[in-house]
Amino acid sequence: MSAPWDVNQYRPSQYKSAKMAAEGATKGSGDDMKLPLPSEKQNVMLLQWINEVREHIVEYGMDTVFKIASLSNNIERDLLSEWGLCEYKVWIDGWVEQLQTGVPDEFGYLQPACPYDLQNLKWSSKFLMNSISPSFVNMIEPELGSSPAGPVVFYKIMNKVQMMSAEAMRKLEKELKGLILKQEPGENVETFCNKIQGVAEKLDQGPDYKPVDLNLLVAEKFIYSKIEAFRITAINLHALIQLDMHSHNWREILRVHTSKYISLAGSDLWTPMKINSGQNDSDDPFASYKNHINVLQKCNAELMKQGAQANTSQNSNNKIV
Repeated sequence: MSAPWDVNQYRPSQYKSAKMAAEGATKGSGDDMKLPLPSEKQNVMLLQWINEVREHIVEYGMDTVFKIASLSNNIERDLLSEWGLCEYKVWIDGWVEQLQTGVPDEFGYLQPACPYDLQNLKWSSKFLMNSISPSFVNMIEPELGSSPAGPVVFYKIMNKVQMMSAEAMRKLEKELKGLILKQEPGENVETFCNKIQGVAEKLDQGPDYKPVDLNLLVAEKFIYSKIEAFRITAINLHALIQLDMHSHNWREILRVHTSKYISLAGSDLWTPMKINSGQNDSDDPFASYKNHINVLQKCNAELMKQGAQANTSQNSNNKIV
């Protein structure tokens, strides 16, 4: 066996040194790096947590039990790098059972269980449980039973995150779609953007863990404003994002619309803020259609005006002098 490449991989036999080694290996992530449940405040992204966990497990030499060997044809797969393997729980269970009872050698003879592997199964389990939030521990601990092995704990964590993330995403998307600018008092875009930001931040969990159309979902929230100048800006921005989902991220969209709102409100052009007598647009079920018709009519009139000017210019050029 080759010498450990990191001092933390040594396994001393004297009590004090052995205790220090065990404490270092199993101490877990700091509070700011503990993986929360998808429903909790996200201080750390999943991929960031996986990288941190993998680095620690390798540093302390516990990664041997995460290298699943001889699945079918003598291949080896690294569970910490290919954590998509967590879908194959039967492989993980079978590998852990082999490590606990003994792994066959190249000739098929069963070898006694390696004491270092048995120690790694225990230490990595404790480290992983110490690297998730207390609420996460309370959720999965009853499902794991007594003395779970490290790879089994890793599988349970990843499985729970994926299941809960999908459910949480669906709920958050529904919440985002339920936000309507016209229902905001005075169509206050600033307060509306704050509400959107609160939901979008929970949805945006990195490139692999957010709705692919999140930017478009956010942009769409502003295209039905009653204020024509604002609505045109929103429609144009929405059209750009339809062509390229990554042209503007959702934070930029909120900044653009907040800035436009402040400009119009500062110029006393944000009419929903005013107290009007008579029928309000929100009381008219056809208000949205009327607004769109008005915009189209004005655009059409402008095009006709430009066309008339072009014809006049052409006629002048064609006169015989």
